[in-house]
Amino acid sequence: MKAWRQGDVVLVESELREDAVEIEHDGVLAHGEVTGHRHRITQGTVKFLHSTKGTFLDVISETALLEHEEHAPITLTRGVRRFFQQREFDWMSNPGTKVFREVAD
Repeated sequence: MKAWRQGDVVLVESELREDAVEIEHDGVLAHGEVTGHRHRITQGTVKFLHSTKGTFLDVISETALLEHEEHAPITLTRGVRRFFQQREFDWMSNPGTKVFREVAD
C-alpha cells in the first residue's frame, strides 16, 4: 500500500468503496488551524467522495498537484486515495486515559 504525507495530511492508496457518493468540494483537503494555510489540489481533475469509511480523492486526469504554502508539492497520479488529518496520542494531558487529537499545522 502506497501512502503520501504532506504536513498533517495523509493520503493512502485505496479501493473505492461501494457506498461512496460524490460530494461537492472546493479542492481543500485540510485547513491549517495555526497558519491558515491550506492543503489543496491546484492542478488536475479530481472527484471527492465520501463513504462510511472516510473521504476519498479520485484523480481522474493523468496527474493532480497537491500544494501547501509550507510543504513541497506532491504530484498524484490517476487513482483513488483515502485522506485524513493525522492524529497524535496525547498522554500528558490526562495520564491514564487515551486522548487523541488532530495534528495542528
